[in-house]
Amino acid sequence: MHWWVLVKRYFVFFTTCLIGYLKYQYSRRFTKRKPRDDLTPIDDVTQVHPNVIRILGQNPGPFTLQGTNTYLVGSNQKMFLIDAGEPNNPRYIDKLREALGAGTIEGIICTHWHHDHLGGCQSVREHFRTSKGDPPPVYKGKHGSAARKDYCEYIADGHVFRQNGVTLSIIDTKSHDELAELRVQEHMLSAYSNVTVTGRRAEVDGKSST
Repeated sequence: MHWWVLVKRYFVFFTTCLIGYLKYQYSRRFTKRKPRDDLTPIDDVTQVHPNVIRILGQNPGPFTLQGTNTYLVGSNQKMFLIDAGEPNNPRYIDKLREALGAGTIEGIICTHWHHDHLGGCQSVREHFRTSKGDPPPVYKGKHGSAARKDYCEYIADGHVFRQNGVTLSIIDTKSHDELAELRVQEHMLSAYSNVTVTGRRAEVDGKSST
């Protein structure tokens, strides 16, 4: 077999793999996925309380259902973001920008370490700023197997955030992951990963996941 035949075959194989990879990345980032037909339709952006806006993570699927729940919490345009969705998701960034308007993100609070809750932190930090003009800091519960990031601050049970009359109290429930529950202003919102926006759970091996 001539050498140029081998070169041609390798070139065709490499090109096919590259095209497939690019199509996959385009589909994952820019093609809107649809949730299951049996799920109740939910708006991408919903004002669930005067100080709370829910933004779906634009990642519907078997375990995320209509999409990961993320929340903007605060008043007077200074907000905390609870969870940041998946990494490299322009659709989520657009919806977050729509929900935030002229406001700022003063910090990102991750309820736990699943990729659909903290994976988008870096993307959010690239696109949004605090009221001081800095990338928003990330607050997480400590996870022994994960590498620490310079921009992250570990928080523990009992930590309290206060911003313009809104109080966020951190409660470590030990039920889903390292940090599982946030209570906002006299328990007006409890947001934790294993409770979906419809009040149901996606059960996987006896554990809830969304």
